[in-house]
Amino acid sequence: MSTSWRKGFFCSLALWGSLAMFHASAVCAKAPPHDLDRDGVADRLDLCPSTERGAKIVAHGCSALDVALSSQALVDFSLGELAEQQSSLARDLTLAPAVERLMAVSSSLSRAAHSMRRGNVCAAADLAEAAMADLQATREEVRAAAAGNALVASVEAASKGEEPALAAALLPSLVAQPAFDRAEVLAPLYRVACSEVVGKFRAHGIVSEVRDDLRIFRIGRRVGEGQPIGLAEGYYRTGPIEQIEIEARGIEFADGSRLATWIKVPEPQVEPVKTQQCLNLRVAPFQEFPPYSPVVWSWTSFPIEGYQNTFGVADLERNQRFAAVDVNCPTTSGFSILSHSMRIMITQGGNTWMIASNLKKTDPPVELPTGFLDNTLGQVAATVYRTACLGSLCSTTTLGTHTVSIVVRPFGTYATAVYDKTLFNVAGNGNVGDYERATVTGFNLSIIGNGNNPSLLARGYHAPLGSNPDSSISLLNEGLPFAIWDYDLAFDDEMYNDEAYGFDKIAEFNRTGVDHPAGLVWPWVRGNRNGFDFAYGVKLPIVVRDRITDCAGSLDSFYETPFSLSDFGLLAVSKGNSDDPGSAHGGTSGFALDFTAPPGWQVRAARPGNVYLMDASHAANITEPAAGGNYLVVQHQDGTFGLYWNIAQNSLAANLFLGKRVNLNFPMAAFGSGPLHFEAGNKCHPVACSATSGYASVKALYRTTTSTIAVPFWNPTDKTCYVPKSGDHF
Repeated sequence: MSTSWRKGFFCSLALWGSLAMFHASAVCAKAPPHDLDRDGVADRLDLCPSTERGAKIVAHGCSALDVALSSQALVDFSLGELAEQQSSLARDLTLAPAVERLMAVSSSLSRAAHSMRRGNVCAAADLAEAAMADLQATREEVRAAAAGNALVASVEAASKGEEPALAAALLPSLVAQPAFDRAEVLAPLYRVACSEVVGKFRAHGIVSEVRDDLRIFRIGRRVGEGQPIGLAEGYYRTGPIEQIEIEARGIEFADGSRLATWIKVPEPQVEPVKTQQCLNLRVAPFQEFPPYSPVVWSWTSFPIEGYQNTFGVADLERNQRFAAVDVNCPTTSGFSILSHSMRIMITQGGNTWMIASNLKKTDPPVELPTGFLDNTLGQVAATVYRTACLGSLCSTTTLGTHTVSIVVRPFGTYATAVYDKTLFNVAGNGNVGDYERATVTGFNLSIIGNGNNPSLLARGYHAPLGSNPDSSISLLNEGLPFAIWDYDLAFDDEMYNDEAYGFDKIAEFNRTGVDHPAGLVWPWVRGNRNGFDFAYGVKLPIVVRDRITDCAGSLDSFYETPFSLSDFGLLAVSKGNSDDPGSAHGGTSGFALDFTAPPGWQVRAARPGNVYLMDASHAANITEPAAGGNYLVVQHQDGTFGLYWNIAQNSLAANLFLGKRVNLNFPMAAFGSGPLHFEAGNKCHPVACSATSGYASVKALYRTTTSTIAVPFWNPTDKTCYVPKSGDHF
């Protein structure tokens, strides 16, 4: 019986009898469901993971209402990637017009998102499509400018006796750039949302439910009754409050959902005598409540006073949320039933966001607005309302407003964990029995300092001395050993989804609180300031789990040769590293190797990782990296990339896709008619990834088996920490 099987079995038993998933007292954790909102789209492919039940999915797991309410979140990632492209292209003066056009694309996308949030769905689609037309024009400009650069560089390379591949590497290929491909997802997503608009609506009635965390409310006679109505961004004095009569207008989608672009709520009375607020504004750490959990419990939150610095400004981090906490609010007054709620307004510069209109003590915390700028002063104003109902007659009263200045910094700014080691020999072949022990030895702290008594809380696998690790997910204190695995069948989606990228990286972070596998999930640091507790997220170190051999030197072995070691005799090195006494590579490809083999033989993963790019559409047989060749790019755990060049046309494995995890020796493609070029680089190779600057191949040591002829047999010799040479046979 495998360790992993036992883990899954016993945790399943524990969870069968308990609904307290991921609570601090829970002894194990449930692996994240694959389709939490049950919309038929796997969570990792779902750009909108909280779709309302019964909603019509129009694209990428999103309903039309999702697109309208989540437009900024969907755009933000693409804007960040496009900004990186602008910065990279700006280094070349010949690309200045393209950079200027790319800035216009980003601006148009931002305006489209703003228009969508305000309920102008079809106008937003028009803006997004215009932005995509500009993006295509940008690609053409870059192609033309880069082609001229490549021609000049080719002449210079020839005069210096350098390899033509160096010149070809200067040619950006924006067609293969995932950032642009992902940006292009947004325009059709907006357009299909526009196509779902069937008319306008006008509704009048009693608010039956408000979900501030989802920005929706309902009008009906009972809680949860009525079609969901999304709340478009607007400057309402008061948002929808449960049990209060409301009038709403806006647009209606084909599935019956609605988006309110105008609302009218009776103005609340103001308490003539100042009443102490009994509903307090609190800060909720992102890590304490995985969003996929269907269970509602009392949210862990902390007084905002614990975040205030000596200037009275609250130091917050991106992904923290705001919650409302009841401190003995009265529930009755005479014959009236009382309830209390909170409106939260965020302001920064000329921008104002209402992120909650009816936040109650039992509600999930609400997020900061995505448009709030990091490292820039803003304010949060929390207004407390009291609703008094006598039968069906209800009225609201304003009890007071609490205003606090805030500064938001990127997630992980306040604390970084330090491990006793970050390099582990747990291979990369998917062996579920491989693990090693690690401990958190301390923190690198920023802003909060050691004087606030910081301590670590996280969830991970136990690794007690003298016994196998188990899958119990529990709180870990600093110095307690935990297990670093290569791969685990029971919880791999949660703990070891290697190097997710693009929208997948956002989804991974939302599921685990970390954006790369490091043996722990939901890590946070807790301390005390101003006499109040606080909590921040913890950035985890980059860990490398796939070392094959400890070579007892400055360089270890992480690679095998990119083919089956059982294929003796017909494989050989035809061109070696730059230090090879025979035929050798040079320049930025100095640590590359060319392998010859019969056409059609399998090309296997030399190191585990995730498929980053691939192209096997070309008939051209190009041995060295150059435009038009067939290639695979695999991203490794340590951030390096493996490049497999000159694979056979149309030979990619059927189960290969972008983001696919490949274990060591995973069959990916086939040898072409010429040598297979393999190199590991510090970045994605510039021929495959446009505008890569500062690229260089990295030296690699291999575990392999070389062979010599001893008629009529091949004599194999196992070698570790080895650099293959020209003439080697395998």
